[in-house]
This record gives sequence, structure tokens and C-alpha cells, in this order.
Amino acid sequence: MSFGSNLYDLAKRPDDRVLIIQHPENVDPAPDVEAARSLYAGFVVLTYQGTEPHRSDADALRGRDVVVWPWMTAGNLQAVKPLLATIASSTERVRVLSPESPADWIGPADLKRRLNGSGDPLIWPKHRVVDVPRPPDPPSPPPLVSSYVPDDESRDEALNGYYTTAGSLDDGWHEPIDLFTKRALPPFDAGFLPEGIADFVFDQSEIIGADPCMMGISALVCASACIHDGFKLQAQRYNHGWRESGRLWGMLIGDPSKRKTPVLSAAMAHLIAQDFALRSRSTDELKVYARELRMHEASEKAAERAEAAGKRAGHVGAPPIKPPMRALVVQDITPEKFAVLANDNPGGLLLYRDELAGFLGGMDAYSAAKKDAPFWLQSYNGGPWSVDRITRDSLLVTNLSARVLGGIQPSKLHDIAKTMPDDGLLQRFIPVIAQDVDGIGVDREPVATALSGWRSCLDWLLTSRPDGSVLMMSDAALRVREAFERAVIDLQRAHAGQIRVIAHLGKWPGLFVRLCLVHHAITCAVAGHPIAGDVGDATARSVARFLTDYLFDHVRALYDDLEGSDGIHGHARWIAGHILAKGADRITERDMYRASHAFDALNDRDRAHVIRALEYSGWLKPATLNARGRPSAAWEVNPRVHELFSHHAAVETDRRAGARAIIRAAKERRAAKTDGGG
Repeated sequence: MSFGSNLYDLAKRPDDRVLIIQHPENVDPAPDVEAARSLYAGFVVLTYQGTEPHRSDADALRGRDVVVWPWMTAGNLQAVKPLLATIASSTERVRVLSPESPADWIGPADLKRRLNGSGDPLIWPKHRVVDVPRPPDPPSPPPLVSSYVPDDESRDEALNGYYTTAGSLDDGWHEPIDLFTKRALPPFDAGFLPEGIADFVFDQSEIIGADPCMMGISALVCASACIHDGFKLQAQRYNHGWRESGRLWGMLIGDPSKRKTPVLSAAMAHLIAQDFALRSRSTDELKVYARELRMHEASEKAAERAEAAGKRAGHVGAPPIKPPMRALVVQDITPEKFAVLANDNPGGLLLYRDELAGFLGGMDAYSAAKKDAPFWLQSYNGGPWSVDRITRDSLLVTNLSARVLGGIQPSKLHDIAKTMPDDGLLQRFIPVIAQDVDGIGVDREPVATALSGWRSCLDWLLTSRPDGSVLMMSDAALRVREAFERAVIDLQRAHAGQIRVIAHLGKWPGLFVRLCLVHHAITCAVAGHPIAGDVGDATARSVARFLTDYLFDHVRALYDDLEGSDGIHGHARWIAGHILAKGADRITERDMYRASHAFDALNDRDRAHVIRALEYSGWLKPATLNARGRPSAAWEVNPRVHELFSHHAAVETDRRAGARAIIRAAKERRAAKTDGGG
């Protein structure tokens, strides 16, 4: 909310100091304002209700000496910090009343009653004000560019090795990929995180004895939950319609031995404590509201009785304003209840589930209308959402926004994925598959600076409020983003036929922007600066490396596991095994049908995807002409596969011979049974 009245006096008295009386939006400031004007006639007294900072208000105070008298509650003293930072960015000097003792948490009206007409009113605040440091000036915005379409050289330079294809051999073949051995996932690197939280992530992971990737993703999602949705990063210089908030969904995949729960508990501890404090204060405010509402309703009834008796009714003021139920974290919650809480918390909420199987598998468990999935999909996008029900009043949510964090076992995810519709819900998660680590953890105290730095970072993010401006990317960061998107297109082409992988990659352009915003906000918070300035190329490169050098392998492994032998790569592995077992240097489509009845049962599109997967993996390339000089449904086999994977050839030969023996034995048993019955 903006400044109240008396801006005319501000312009009329340019040399006088300014006293701002700040109140929550549900509190009447009139008694304190009246007392302040009586006590401090030498000040221009302004009112400010709420804690949301607005740049236009700060500009009105440019060059002035300002004192802020905030509403004295612990929650408000914390929440008012972004407002103070915004004012300090424009004023010559700004001080804030910050009494150390709660006994001194009083307003001007309370002080006036204490003084009772005697004593100097300037003495009490003089010993209780502190200076608010002026934030550093944000960097100048880079010059605008008309367009940027990178050529191959600049694209490779900007990408800096984020995506590479299989190496090309002198004979025109690509180095073949091992389709049989499960790929080792890359280690999680500190460079994938903002410097301000990397120490906490790796320190806690060492203590717990867990793969740092789980704590890393948990930390990013927790930080994103503290960033108000009003902070938005524009993805392109001129596309004002593409802006992303820092909304992230994280999924930790691993067996119980991977220690998902201790990781989540450590990451969530401070947020849960802050959530409890928010809810406690809101509960107290709602109790006061309920009491005031009862008093107001009693006054209304008394006035009605007086009017009915022909007597003069007393004055009945306006009804009290119901305060919101502030919250940060929700756990086991229905969409209907989430919508109600979201309406009170437009900055966003974090849905935390230690076990995501209940969240994913419980979609529409109590609803025949199948509306849960669309609800949560909208919560990933953010924005307005209306809830219309016959049995209760309609509700318009101004910003339905959810972050999601939790863990899940691979077996449970596999079972749930079988029945999940292809609505993109799973593709919105950042999935990491926990790997085994050496050791069982370390029994020691956490590094104090790492833990305190983490908590301070979250607190700063929680109290930061947007001023209405939109964050932008620097020119260099925009070039990295464009190169990253081209790499994503290459990855999608290379995995044609893996529909879920392609759909997951389709979410990455937006995820890239969201991660850039979260990284940038964390960097600002650690430095103690407002969330402002352009996102630089170093941040963009770090995010791009995380996605392409690390997360993509997890995405591919996830869907390979979910699809199993029935997926595109499962069929490709079977045909590759046939090639090795037969020692083939050439294979036709008919050979593939005969090698795998499952391949024969596929439709034409899926068969083409299987063959394309073998081509992209460096195993096959088309034999261009047949004996009559016409295109043929035949492929040459890369001779290198027989050298590199000879050990697989023996395994495949034995396995297929065993399978044939089992089939023959089954046929003989059936024949014997038939003969015996005859």
C-alpha cells in the first residue's frame, strides 16, 4: 500500500525531516498519526500501511532525512525490512526505531500517554533509532540489442561444451554407445549451486552420509519457496509476455537406504520453524479479530434494539477486517484447502511431502470429476484460479502458486507412472536419482558459518518484497539462454521416440529461467542486497551446466527405468543384442521382425523411433541402395560394436540360447500332454 495523506505537506515543507508511521493493513493508524503530529510538529508525518515496498513512494522521499516508526511486533519488524531497503535507496538518510526490549515496543499514542504532557518527546526515540544502510546501486542495464541469432561458432562458444554428440570416426561412423550397461550418473558439483548455499549443502550431506544432489535440489526448492512470486525474470529482451517466477518442484528418487528423509528434514527445518511462527502470529491476530467481530456484532444488535424502542442508537463503526492466515509450508492438504490458504498467501506456498507417492498416487482419490491434476498443474504455472462449488461460496484465488518437494522410492514411482496420464505433471519435477556414497555419515557438529549462512539467506529472501519492477537478463546471459535452447532441441531430436523425455525437455526453457531467478535471488540475499539488477552470464552458465551436464542424465535414466523393456530403448537393446549374437554386419527390417515379436507388434511410427535410436547411438546407418539401385529397408552395422561389446555378444548368445531351450521344453511338454490325452 502507498503512503497515506499529507503528501501535500511533504512537497510544501521540503527542508523538514520526515516521520513515517507504518502499520499493518488491518490496523487503524489514526491514533498514532494524531499523536505523532502532536509530539513532533517539526516533522512531516506520513502514514504507510502494509510492508510492500513501492518504488514510486521511495522516489517521493528522494533526498530527505527520514525516520520510520514501525508497528512494534516481532513479525512486522522483520517484514518491514524490504520497505526500509527501498526507502534507503532514494533518501539521503533513513533511520528506524528498533528498541531492543519488547517493553519499549510502543507507538506514538502510547508514548504520548507515558509522557502525559511532560518531558521532551525527542529523547525517547533518539536513543532507540538505528541507521538503515543504503543498498548498493544496481548495475546499469546493458544496451538493448535488436536481435541475436548465434551462428555455429558463437553458439559453441556460448555453450562451452554443455552438449556434445558422439565422436565421429574417420570411416564416417560415430563411436557407438553402450546400450547394455546402465550409465553411471555424474557426480553433483558445487558449481551447480550459488556460492551462498553450497557450503551448507555439502556440509549437511557429509554429516548425513547422503548424495549431495538430494540436499542440493532440496536447498534450491526451499530457497525458491522464500522468494515472493512478485519477483519475475523476463526471459527475452522484448517478449514481455514471457516472465517466470522462482517456482520449483523437486523430486528425490531413492531407496530407503539413500537417506532421503534425513536430507529433507535438514533442508526443511528452518522453513518449518518460520512457518510455525507465521501461523502462530496469524492465529493470535485471528483471535483478536474474532473478539472484535463479536463486539461489533453486539454493538449492531444493541443499535437495532435501540432503534426499535425509539431510542437514539449509539455510533457503530466499521466491522473489523479479517487478517490473513499466513503460512509458508503445507503438507497433507486437499486442493480446496490449499486454494483457501493460497488466497491468504499470494507469494506462494511450499507443498512438502516426505513421500511423494501419496501426492502423485492420491490424485482425485476423493473426486470423481478428476480436477486435482489440473489444479496442481495450474499451481506450477501460477496466476488466478477460481474455485466454484455448489455446497459453498465461490473463491477467486489471485495467485495459485505451489512449490513442491519430496522423496519417492523407485518401485513406487514405477507403479504410479503406469497409470499416470500424460498430462505433464511428472515432467514438471526436477528429478534426481540418489547414488550410493562412501561411508555412513560423520558424527560432528555442522559448520557454524554454513548453517547460519543458510538460515540468514532464507530469512532475507522471506522478508524481501518486490517493488513491481521486472528483472532482466544481461546480453551475455541472453546468448547463453539461446544457445541452451538450441542444445535442448538437439537433445530432443537425438531422443526421438522417447515421448516422455521429449516432453520433459520441453519444460526446460522455462525451468532455465526459473533457476536463473532463484540463483540470482540467493546471490543477492547472501550479499545482503535487494533482489535487483540483471542476471549475469555466470549465473546463466551455471544453470545451463547443471541442466545439460547433470540433470539430463537423471532424466534419461528415470524414463529408461520407467519404460523398461517395453520402451523405445528397450526394443533397441534387444535388436542390438541380436546383432551381437549373430555377429551381423548388416540387418534388414525383416531381420528385426524375426528377432523380436514385440518389435513386430509395434506400429510404424514406434518401429521408426527404435531404428532411429540405433542410428543416433552409432550402431546403424542406412544402406542407401539395394542391388537394383533403389532405397532398401536395410542398415549397415558399425563394425566397432563387435570390438567394443564382444563380452556382451557372449552373454547375449547364451541368454538367447537359454530362452530358446525354455521355449522348446515348453512346446515338448505341451506336445506330450496332448499325446497323453489322446
